Amino acid sequence: MPCAVACVLAAAAVRLSWLRLPAVGLCLGLALGALYWGGVGHAADALTARAQRLELLALQDARGGSFGARQSMRVAAGPWRGAVVDVMWPADAAVPELGQRVAMTAVMRRHAGDEWGRRAHRAGSAGSLQARAGLAPEWSDGAVGAIGRVRARAIAVVSRVPGEGGALLAGVVLGDCRRLDGTQVDGDFKTCGLTHLIAVSGGHLVVVAAVVTSLLAGAGLPLRARRAAVLGILVAYVIGSGLQSSAVRAVLMAGVVGFALDSGRRADGANALAAAVCIALVTGPASVFDLGFRLSVASVAALVAFAGLARAWALTAFPRALGWLAEALALTTVAQLGTLPVSLSVFSSVSLVAPAANVLAAGPISVVLIGGLVGVCLSYVHAGVADLVLSVSAAAGNAAAEAAHLLAGVDHAMVLVGARAGPLAAAVALVGAAVWAWWPAPSPRLARAAVALALVAGAVLAVGRPVPSESRIVVLDVGQGDAILVSSQGASMLVDTGPNTSAIRAALARYGVRRLDAVLVSHPHADHAGGLKGLAGAVEVQRVLVQAGSPGADPEFARACADVAPVKEVVAGDAFQLGSLRVDVVSPPVPVDDPGANDNCAVIAVRQGDATCVLTGDAERAVLERLTRDGSLGDIDVLKVGHHGSADTVSPEVLGVLQPELAVISVGAGNRFGHPVASTLRTLLEAGVPVVRTDSDGDVELRVESGAWRPSDRGVVTAACATLAQSKIRRPGRPHEQEHRRPQASPSHLRHRAAQARAGARPPQEDGGRSRGSGLQLRPVRGRERRHGRGRRGLQHPAVRLRAPPRRRPQRRQGLQRRPRGACLLL
Repeated sequence: MPCAVACVLAAAAVRLSWLRLPAVGLCLGLALGALYWGGVGHAADALTARAQRLELLALQDARGGSFGARQSMRVAAGPWRGAVVDVMWPADAAVPELGQRVAMTAVMRRHAGDEWGRRAHRAGSAGSLQARAGLAPEWSDGAVGAIGRVRARAIAVVSRVPGEGGALLAGVVLGDCRRLDGTQVDGDFKTCGLTHLIAVSGGHLVVVAAVVTSLLAGAGLPLRARRAAVLGILVAYVIGSGLQSSAVRAVLMAGVVGFALDSGRRADGANALAAAVCIALVTGPASVFDLGFRLSVASVAALVAFAGLARAWALTAFPRALGWLAEALALTTVAQLGTLPVSLSVFSSVSLVAPAANVLAAGPISVVLIGGLVGVCLSYVHAGVADLVLSVSAAAGNAAAEAAHLLAGVDHAMVLVGARAGPLAAAVALVGAAVWAWWPAPSPRLARAAVALALVAGAVLAVGRPVPSESRIVVLDVGQGDAILVSSQGASMLVDTGPNTSAIRAALARYGVRRLDAVLVSHPHADHAGGLKGLAGAVEVQRVLVQAGSPGADPEFARACADVAPVKEVVAGDAFQLGSLRVDVVSPPVPVDDPGANDNCAVIAVRQGDATCVLTGDAERAVLERLTRDGSLGDIDVLKVGHHGSADTVSPEVLGVLQPELAVISVGAGNRFGHPVASTLRTLLEAGVPVVRTDSDGDVELRVESGAWRPSDRGVVTAACATLAQSKIRRPGRPHEQEHRRPQASPSHLRHRAAQARAGARPPQEDGGRSRGSGLQLRPVRGRERRHGRGRRGLQHPAVRLRAPPRRRPQRRQGLQRRPRGACLLL
């Protein structure tokens, strides 16, 4: 698709001169991307061929996981220097800190073709390898190692400060979020849309630059020397905080602005952002897939384009005494709206309290940042004074945490919204273009009406669409995992939560779920319980059901469940009503001592009259044989095949007793396990059981029709399922047939393949002028400004700009001193 667009642009550019620069830029981008990912693939071929001795450098902190820590590291020596690999560290290993090296001999594995592998490849990773315990990391030579030593010492100093304030201090000042991961303050910050305050970003660099500039100004350094020193300190700070993408974008913008000011050019935010993006993509093409980078660019672009307009409307709508509040709310709202196409496509949620939360937390977080930096510096002089300053900063962090807890506890603080990235980006771009062209002047009546309309829109989002009253079971497409939505007469239950937060939120958003009467976790495997924490703050959950005995056997899993809702244990023989549905727990028969074992899964039968659907989790053939022998299960309508269709799932004897009319397999496209296996598909086919799969059919919705659970469009689906099963038996495990298939927007058409549209920002037109200042002037805008006299009252259109001063040295110096503070362009 990009190649086709490039060809069309190149052909059009022959006759249209204004298309030449976009065509050249797109072609260069494609060439650089091909070279970059070609190099990644070449490195993967070489590094996975045999065991090799690798010297690796840590440029980021490791993140904990279910099976140990995972860390992205760079090859520091040898022919493949610069290649990036993912290293899995065992729980008892000494994990390298940022700036440390470690040497190991290992065989690297290629990334699989599933979603996780594709995400790692897009991040520029050539493969993954498993490290062993006993390796001794050492500090590397050069600037990175020196910065790493300073950061490690600072982390040790900050670690003496306890509580939530201390954890925020480490994250805000040093980019070390390991103490925050999985905590309540981390979840509440996400619910309130405050994660950008923790991640080192442009706002942090503004504060650092302001403090350093004030100190250097007192030292009497020349202006250019001060700018160079500030830029050098910012670069060191970005490296020391883990090279977070938003901070990299901000420091690049700072460099562009500094170069423009030193050369006598106009320091324009749009130009600085465009230059920073180009530099980042040329030096690291993987940045285009980095979520933090995309969110940072989108928010800054929205602020550059519409901050002045939003500020003028907000100041008109609010009383003069609340002007500070109006301005803060306006800027926060603009940034949030600008990031909607990115955030909704990834998180499938919107924080309705984000503007208020940012207003309340921004001040305390600034105190945390400034006080933390001062305290770390004072630790080299006097430890007692440093601890006092850090304690005061942590108190401000506690205040920000309390504000987040308060707002996250508000009903519908965050709501799930289902939206596709392409259409949403196109809609936001069209609305933005319309506002840009219109550039409406505010009036008190219209401004207050706009505020009221925004409040009504938030209320509509909070309430959501009505819950359907009919009974249904939806096997959700969440990738390689299980998540099944059961609902009837307004009551809803979720059986398992999928492999991760983003998948389950996107799935629930497709059906407008706001409340769950129960969440049943069949067993604590990551592909069934990985999305559990994503429900907190986004969906109201009444209770969490787990296998009897699992809280005592797995306390960590019990704590994760308790963070969502009160926990209740279930065992065979328990039953409860869900609307008009009866839910019977048929397994496990007794409390379990190993809740992670597949045979100890919670198995339920969902019944309405004689209609029966069995949801098995990861339970395999042995469990089904026991349930059919003791009479717990008999003739059923639908069987959710256990363990994603693995080899030991069903048998002809079990199928002969159950006689299901349909088998559903929840499985991820191109998964590394080869699920579902050919033998299981063959067994189902020989028993005459049609099969539907979430990897190829998307969400599978079942309804009660004629006294039985049946999928929508039953006749079409049944005929297609047998053909699908046969084709999968003949050609198992072909990733290219499954890759890029998306969940369906409408579950009533199980074979629908909707291609996701991709919309991007249109490149700005070249004005063709020779002036060093901007020559872009919109005639209608200029005329309207003359009529309304808005040019100097905050409503000047961003396209209407003053020309740069002449090149004579004295006038340039005078013009530089009259410029507004350039640090604001880092936000």
